Parts: sequence; C-alpha cells; structure tokens
Amino acid sequence: MGRSDVSRWSDVGRWEVLFETQDESEWHTHLRRLRASDDQIDWTAARLDRLCGRDTHPTTFRLSVFVRGREPS
Repeated sequence: MGRSDVSRWSDVGRWEVLFETQDESEWHTHLRRLRASDDQIDWTAARLDRLCGRDTHPTTFRLSVFVRGREPS
C-alpha cells in the first residue's frame, strides 16, 4: 500500500477503541451495560474484536467504533 492509499483511507475515517480488556467476564459485562444504557453507540459502525492469544500473549477483547474522517473536497 502506497502513501497515497494511506492518505485516502485516513480521509474516509478510522477505528477508535472504546474499550479493551483481557478478562472475558468483564468484556461481557461491559457490553451488556452498554446495550442497556442510553449511551449513543451506533452498533452498525461498531467492531467487536477477539484477538486470540498464544502461549505468552493473552486473548484480548476490543470494542471499536468507526469515526468518519474529513469530507472529500
């Protein structure tokens, strides 16, 4: 991917991490609270990642939302 490709994608937007943990029960509790709360999360623009651990790296759970970048000129 060239420099112009990176620039073009950053104009579209980026993923912003809202919550991250290595504790699966904390992960599920946090998601339940978010879904039950009045916080405005656009779940259609959300990404739930489970980064699988190996040996020395623990599994990590991450909630991100897509944040739009600059409007094209």
